Amino acid sequence: MIKEITDLLAVFGGNLPLIAVGCVEGIAAVVLLGTGLQRKRTASTARLAGSERCWRAA
Repeated sequence: MIKEITDLLAVFGGNLPLIAVGCVEGIAAVVLLGTGLQRKRTASTARLAGSERCWRAA
């Protein structure tokens, strides 16, 4: 049991740069997806007329 854990840690240690880059890419994808969806939502609200925007907000 302990040998398998140490072997797994050794594999992770050998591939640490790849794992770090993968984590950074995953975090960047989530952040960009979130900001893109938020930007899309605010852009669709900005196209509404003033009174219609107030009516939809209520």
